[in-house]
Amino acid sequence: MSNHSERSVYPSTGPLVSLGLPVYNGENYVAEAIQSALDQTFEDFELIIIDNASEDRTVEICKRYADQDGRIRFVQNPRNMGAIFSFNKTFHLSRGKYFKWVAHDDVICPEFLEKCVASLEADESAVMCFSKMKIMDAAGNVQHDFNDLMERADSSRPHERFQAVIRRDHWCYDIFGLIRSSALKETSQFETFVGSDRMLRAEL
Repeated sequence: MSNHSERSVYPSTGPLVSLGLPVYNGENYVAEAIQSALDQTFEDFELIIIDNASEDRTVEICKRYADQDGRIRFVQNPRNMGAIFSFNKTFHLSRGKYFKWVAHDDVICPEFLEKCVASLEADESAVMCFSKMKIMDAAGNVQHDFNDLMERADSSRPHERFQAVIRRDHWCYDIFGLIRSSALKETSQFETFVGSDRMLRAEL
């Protein structure tokens, strides 16, 4: 059996973007999520898939993609280590200047990376870039648009930015945006308590 975790077509400097996809029993959607990553118009990326000891066809699906595309690094946890471990591990294995988590049941629009990279390259003070998004049902039918404006998150006052992202009830979808890796390294990443995604966004 080949060791997919060692495969790479990049020099030691690595690609510009790293994508981290943690998955457990995701056979229903993971192929579509992987394909949407491979279909990006921006191609200088690696895709790190961490399987958390799945019991369905997830491993088979992921290995098939890893065999077909050298940008994919496939790693299996020896046992179920929990979602937080796998999320953080994908980042710890990454080499890119920018990093994005990919949910196994998400679909990324083809120009997402191209446009987010351009935005972050144009503004060194920005640490994360996200887009508007659509919520789909299990069959892939769009239910509604989601656009969290995060009022005052662009304030020059740190306490107002912090208040904008922490003092309200909200879905933290934008944690799946493109993040500057140097900034993400300075955070606690995901922690084992409810709402740690909000805390991570606040740290960023």
